[in-house]
Amino acid sequence: MKSRLGNNPLAALTSTGKKNEFAGRDIQLAIQKVPIGELIPNPLNVQYFKPLADDEMASLVENIRVNGIHDPLIARRDKTLISGHNRLEAAKKLGLTHVPVRFVLDDMSEQEEIQFIVSDNLLRRHLSTDEKIQLYRVLFPNFDKRINVRINAKGLDNVQTLDVQPLNAAEIAQATGQGVEAVRKQLQRAKEKIVTPQSEQDTSSERERLSETILKVSAKAKGLSEDDRKALAAVLRKVAREIAAMST
Repeated sequence: MKSRLGNNPLAALTSTGKKNEFAGRDIQLAIQKVPIGELIPNPLNVQYFKPLADDEMASLVENIRVNGIHDPLIARRDKTLISGHNRLEAAKKLGLTHVPVRFVLDDMSEQEEIQFIVSDNLLRRHLSTDEKIQLYRVLFPNFDKRINVRINAKGLDNVQTLDVQPLNAAEIAQATGQGVEAVRKQLQRAKEKIVTPQSEQDTSSERERLSETILKVSAKAKGLSEDDRKALAAVLRKVAREIAAMST
């Protein structure tokens, strides 16, 4: 009997027999006990994710020692892992000989495997917002451009002149199995860090305006009293700090 993996990569791990979808790939519903030594780590997992920190691995080992492996590992037919690298490592540390595995029966493209591995780890790992944003850049081409496409009350504002379509929190949440509000906050942080050509132009114009202000004020400083010159110097130092801040 088969089921299909859903956009949430963990959906099939607790399947009740209903069909879910993930890239249209069939997954074996029956769980097999597979010798640990026969399973092959996926190079894509190493490419995008570091090993768990010692305390996180210790916690996982203890959890499996007490409760066993509830979520089966997922592997290709050649026994290359798609999901479950950390559970496999924990099982090795515990001296287990076999682990529960479900097999993806259809061939998957490399991009489909990347999408699954990234989405699975997004849900399982304790990642920082910056780490999640980096993974979104893997999942969604032109991520930085797409999240900055402006939308007004009448609909899409500048999509017609761009070569990308907008990307919103709901779309990312659906693809990764996260909550929409959590993703929305992550995107806000990402937008604050992205420097667009327009923002660079605005910053450059403001820097030029402040520099011109310094020159004009300095030219009038000769006829001022000592106290006025000190006050003016303080103002100019403040403006200079603002200019320096724009350059960082």
